[in-house]
Amino acid sequence: MKNKIKKLWFTNDFSRENVEKLQADGWMIRNASAVKDSDFVEQADEYGGDVPASYQVKNTQLTVSIGITPELQQTLDNAKAECEQVVSENDGLKQEVENLKAQIVYIQSKPADTTGFVPIEQFDAVAEDLAITKALLESTQIELTTCQNSAGAMKVRITELEQVNNPAETEQPTDSALVEEKPKATKAK
Repeated sequence: MKNKIKKLWFTNDFSRENVEKLQADGWMIRNASAVKDSDFVEQADEYGGDVPASYQVKNTQLTVSIGITPELQQTLDNAKAECEQVVSENDGLKQEVENLKAQIVYIQSKPADTTGFVPIEQFDAVAEDLAITKALLESTQIELTTCQNSAGAMKVRITELEQVNNPAETEQPTDSALVEEKPKATKAK
């Protein structure tokens, strides 16, 4: 389907022959003397005949002259220097990124240092030893607190330790050893 083109012909000759000829060629006819410069410009794809000035396309050449003030020049120079500095910093950052990438590749290529790790095969045994050590530590802390709070309990524990070290030399403690001794009072002369 063809797009219909709108063609306007401006004339003052409205004779039958002229009108028929223009309409046969696809023109829409407008009265050229009736158009004023202040009138609305009817849009069309093509204009012909005595086209009024308001319908004619005008090529206007505009010449602009700009002067650069010293302040504007200084601003431009500062902006240029800042851009150069940013480009330089970006180049430095790009180099740092490349260095870091190279370090990562180097680190990943080395085997991992596992000297401080427990082998998986021994993990259960080490975990069990740790649990036993924790239990002994807790009981020792309780015993220490008890001995600090009771002299009798401390004497009993000392006796137990002496029996472990020299089983034949020590006697079994009596219940009286568990009782704290009271200091004797003396009278002043």
